[in-house]
Amino acid sequence: MNIFENESGILGSASVEHLKRSFKEFLRQATEIRIRLGKQGYLLDKYLSYLFEATNGILAYEAATEGFETESTLNSLCAEILRGDAKSNDHPFYEQVKAFIDAHPLKYQESFTKLSLYDVMLSCSYLESVYEQYYTDLVADIRAFLDIVDLNNLYNEICEALGGEREMEHLNLLFCQRFLIVKAIDIFLQGMTNQLLYSLTYRDRETSKQVFQLLLDEPLYY
Repeated sequence: MNIFENESGILGSASVEHLKRSFKEFLRQATEIRIRLGKQGYLLDKYLSYLFEATNGILAYEAATEGFETESTLNSLCAEILRGDAKSNDHPFYEQVKAFIDAHPLKYQESFTKLSLYDVMLSCSYLESVYEQYYTDLVADIRAFLDIVDLNNLYNEICEALGGEREMEHLNLLFCQRFLIVKAIDIFLQGMTNQLLYSLTYRDRETSKQVFQLLLDEPLYY
């Protein structure tokens, strides 16, 4: 089966009806739990406040922009080295980029072709380098909104009052279905990937081939 037989293979096909249903079910489930908790309903209020604020603390467009700009930095490092810019660069990936470019000369005449090829060839190593740092930064950011220890304590107190975890597990699932449609780290990675796609689709004027074609022609490049 061809998953790209229509546009939804790329654009996605999330059901609006499913989101509406999840939202209503979430509200019903939260209301039922709150009623059952009685005077301890404030525990759920605090728990949900944590989740709402932490989820909204990492905005989707910011994560996408950060990913795009992070990948753009690799492109800039490659460009700087290809220009023969002698000034020092303190970026932690600079020396690795320079060593790779020095060890892998390319035969193409077009500078943007070489830039795009190096960007693509180094992208996997670069991803490993920046992923962990971005995740660490996300954790630091989210701690401005969320005390994870207190969140877990609230969850345990609520479950104890309810006599089990089933209802809270279901509430968490509904929360994710409606409010965490795409996780921040995934958005960041897609932002990086969008910038990578620019390099893959750049067309070399000398050969009239796109960079992904040049890579397929020369398996040694990867």
